[in-house]
Amino acid sequence: MLSAGEVYAAFEADPAAAGRRYVGQRIRVRGQLGSYSVLGYSTTAPPEARITKADAWLRAPERRGQCHLKCFFTSREGNPLGNARSGEEAVIEGVCAGVETPPKDEDRPPGVTFEDCRLVWSSGPKPPMPFDRSTCTRRQFVDKMKDMIGMGRGGSGQVEQETFGKPFTFAQYNYMVFMDTFGQPTAGFDGNFAFNDAQTWFYRCSDGVVRLSVTCGPPIFRDGRFVYGKAGEVVVRDLGY
Repeated sequence: MLSAGEVYAAFEADPAAAGRRYVGQRIRVRGQLGSYSVLGYSTTAPPEARITKADAWLRAPERRGQCHLKCFFTSREGNPLGNARSGEEAVIEGVCAGVETPPKDEDRPPGVTFEDCRLVWSSGPKPPMPFDRSTCTRRQFVDKMKDMIGMGRGGSGQVEQETFGKPFTFAQYNYMVFMDTFGQPTAGFDGNFAFNDAQTWFYRCSDGVVRLSVTCGPPIFRDGRFVYGKAGEVVVRDLGY
């Protein structure tokens, strides 16, 4: 395994020699995760089109920003960067594709690109295990939503409280806490929240489906664009079975 600084220094000193040594080779590189972006898909897309793409910068802190490794990812199993965050130490495995020249409007040195990447490890805290919908009933799913209501639990509001003789639901959750707990919906999810913030999500449980009418926002904006599937909160406006 190489450090990001080692790889960058090799291309900086002798691009031709580094190209002969590294280009086309699958190697593991360790460094600090910089800025990144994730582009997902709609759950209405056909199975063959359900690919999540991501790109991320891997840096060498000792180079004080003068080291840029651009890593490209694709995945059919959700966000290929998982729960990794900028600033964490990470190990990324990918195929070296050589030096890339930055666009004229970007004031930075050339970078070294890696394709077909995967995240091997990151130093950040690991999230709690998602709520296992496959073994829980719909009642248990809703009870878990209720358990999250309260100070420091990620939610506020009401879930199936009796109001005028009928159950009433209007609850607000931290988006990432909600997703870390329940995972992405079985159907109805569209991560383009800037254009489609009101949605109907379906979660399949062991005894049927829970339907949530939700509003997601505000969408997360990073590096000049909205990040697919990221929002500050999710408001559950209605709940059904």
